[in-house]
Amino acid sequence: PVVAAGTGARLKEIDFGPPLHILIVPADLHPMEQEYLEVFAGL
Repeated sequence: PVVAAGTGARLKEIDFGPPLHILIVPADLHPMEQEYLEVFAGL
């Protein structure tokens, strides 16, 4: 699996492999969610 975070332009350039895909558009992030994305998705 691929975990990625960023702008639409950044995500457009990533090869996620064949379908199925999930796109999540969050509101304000909890500090723990922000930390996860920084560590695992290079946000």
